[in-house]
Amino acid sequence: MNKNFVDNGYIIIRNAFPIKLHKEMQNIVFKILDKKHKKNSYKEFCSLIDKKKNKLFEINKEIHSAFIYEKIFQKIFTNKKFFSILTSLLGKDLSFLDEPSVVVNIPKKFLKKNYYFKDWHQEIWSGADTSSVITWTPLFQKDYSGQIELIKKSHTWGHIPHRNRKPLNLPSKFTTLKTKLNYTDVIIMHSMLLHRSLEIKSNSFSPRLATPCMVRNFKFKNNSFENNKSWKIFNYGEFTAIERKLGNSYLSPYRIIDIDNNDLSKGSI
Repeated sequence: MNKNFVDNGYIIIRNAFPIKLHKEMQNIVFKILDKKHKKNSYKEFCSLIDKKKNKLFEINKEIHSAFIYEKIFQKIFTNKKFFSILTSLLGKDLSFLDEPSVVVNIPKKFLKKNYYFKDWHQEIWSGADTSSVITWTPLFQKDYSGQIELIKKSHTWGHIPHRNRKPLNLPSKFTTLKTKLNYTDVIIMHSMLLHRSLEIKSNSFSPRLATPCMVRNFKFKNNSFENNKSWKIFNYGEFTAIERKLGNSYLSPYRIIDIDNNDLSKGSI
């Protein structure tokens, strides 16, 4: 998997987290859309989204806030299988981007202006660093339509010139991959990898909801504008855990020596 990440810029992890957690995420979405929803089904999801399709920004924020409160991202990233692969790439000092990261794509027939349908792009265009990764997993979908398409090996091309969130030029020949992710599958992409949202070609109202999220090692030197954004630490490496116990760079002895906390007037030894 790591070799594929180096060579092609991505890793696909099948069954990256338990189906029970996926159901929990779906239940949260239903409660946001309608607290009195009848049953948890894709048909019900379509019906609720259809009623609120002109308020996607507000809905996405609410879902994201609920995911943060319920520690959904931490649960996904620290699941044994996912965590093993993630730490093999980034190490153990990990944080994720705490910004609304739930996207709903709707067939153009039903919503002409859909901000979340994006052309080929690199995450560095939005300020991501070259040592960060993007994760993406579907939460509701009818089929594979409207998932992610990526250009293999494009993470080694460098910064692609762009304007208005679209590339100005691309090589004449390249190899693409259209993802076919089932529930609980996750793709991890390099921030330089060119990718886009595929159009949902359907005459029926068949929205797709997914959650992308950026992850980084907070100890890595940052060469971009990522520090201007909000990050949540969800795991500490062994050396960082020791540093937290020591308390500060001066290594104050009160942090490492067992003393009587009721009488600090005698000072330290």
